Amino acid sequence: MKYLLPLLILVFFACSNEQAAEETPQPVEVISKTLEKQSGDCDDPTPESKCAEVKFSYPAINDDKHPLKEPVEMWAYSFMASLLDPTAPAEEIPDDQSLQHLFDDFFSMHKELVEEFPEAPAWYTVESSDTVLLNDGKVLSLAMSGYSYTGGAHPNYILAAASFDAQTGRRIELSDVVSDLDALAKIAEQYYREEKAEAFEEGFDFDPDWPFVLPSASALTAEGIYMAYMPYEVAPYAVGSAEFVIPFSEIKDLLKPAWQPKVVQ
Repeated sequence: MKYLLPLLILVFFACSNEQAAEETPQPVEVISKTLEKQSGDCDDPTPESKCAEVKFSYPAINDDKHPLKEPVEMWAYSFMASLLDPTAPAEEIPDDQSLQHLFDDFFSMHKELVEEFPEAPAWYTVESSDTVLLNDGKVLSLAMSGYSYTGGAHPNYILAAASFDAQTGRRIELSDVVSDLDALAKIAEQYYREEKAEAFEEGFDFDPDWPFVLPSASALTAEGIYMAYMPYEVAPYAVGSAEFVIPFSEIKDLLKPAWQPKVVQ
C-alpha cells in the first residue's frame, strides 16, 4: 500500500501530460506544389524567341480532410489566376480545370499576337513563388509573390499574403486583430517611409494622387504583422515594392482582447 499513492500520482501526471499534448494544436503540413507549362518556341531563351511559359509554385495542404484544405487552395488558385488574367473573378477559379482554361486562354493570346506581329519580341513569362510565414497550429499565414511579363515597358510584380484560422479555415482579416485600422495605418506609414527613405529624400511624398493606405497583402507572423506593398499600390512603379513587419509589442494597445494572450508575451 505504501507504494500505491506515489504510483497513482505518477499515473495522474502522465495522463495529464498526455492530455495536454493532445490539446496542443499541431502545425498543419504545408507542401509547395509546382505547375509548369510552355507554348511556342522555347528552346532558344532569347527575347526574340516566340515563347510563352508559366512556372507556378504554390502552397497546398497535405491533408484532404483538413479545414484549411479548400480555403488555401482557393486563395492560391485565385492568385495564380490573377497573374494569367487580372480580370478573372476569384469565384470562377475553384479547381484545376478552371485554371487550365486560363492557361489555354493565355497561350492562345500569345499565339495570336505572334501571328499578328511576327517581328516583335514575344517571350512571355508568368511565375509565382510561395512562403509560409506562420504555422503554429492556431494560425496559418502564407505569402505568394508573382512576376509577369507580357510585353510593354516593364514586368509586373504582384504580392499577396493571408492568414487563416487553422481550426476552421476562416480567413483572418486585419480588422479581426486590431481595433483601430486608422491608427495601424499611421504606424504602417512610418515603417513604409523608413523602408523607402531614398524615394522620399528624392522628392516623393504622398498626396491625393498617391494616398497612403494599408496594403492588400498582410498577414500575421510570430513577431508581428507582415505587410507588403506592390508597385503602384501607394507609389509610382519606380519606387518599387516594400515589405516589413510591425512588431506586436509596438501595437499591443491596438490588439483586440481575443488576440492579446495569443500574440503578446
